[in-house]
Amino acid sequence: QGDWSSDVCSSDLFISIGLLIYIYTGVNIPDLINTAKKIDVVIFLSSFIFYFMSIYISSIRLESLHTYNSKVLLKDYQKLILSANTLNFILPAKMGDISKAYFMKKNYNIHSSGAICSVIVEKVGDLIGLSVCCLMGFLTLGNLSSLHIPYIIVVSLILFTGIILLLS
Repeated sequence: QGDWSSDVCSSDLFISIGLLIYIYTGVNIPDLINTAKKIDVVIFLSSFIFYFMSIYISSIRLESLHTYNSKVLLKDYQKLILSANTLNFILPAKMGDISKAYFMKKNYNIHSSGAICSVIVEKVGDLIGLSVCCLMGFLTLGNLSSLHIPYIIVVSLILFTGIILLLS
């Protein structure tokens, strides 16, 4: 079990710093300060809390998918998820999630098929969660029109398909 997280984190750090320097050279600093003064602190802090809670819940979900491998700690799953999220910003087509499967195989001796399947199950679970949120939004929307019916049907079919996939 190598210390892959320091390699990934250091390369992520250099890439992130380079991107930030590139982005901030074109930013008007006084306008940025004025915009930062307008931030609602409660909403800003609650968004950070929700983000870190989602990382924690995702790591628990990933740990529950790999109950046979007790060598991997919860903090290792958190590092995997944070690294995958960082790589998703850089790589196209959510390839950071595929890299998570690669790191699971390389560093924790989890079989490739098991690692890829866990990523797929995670994505299906995310799809089900988003479908439930969409349906709840449609159902709590007070003024449903006939234009909403096709969307409700499509989201319901996606939800049903996701549940069938998880049960199979």
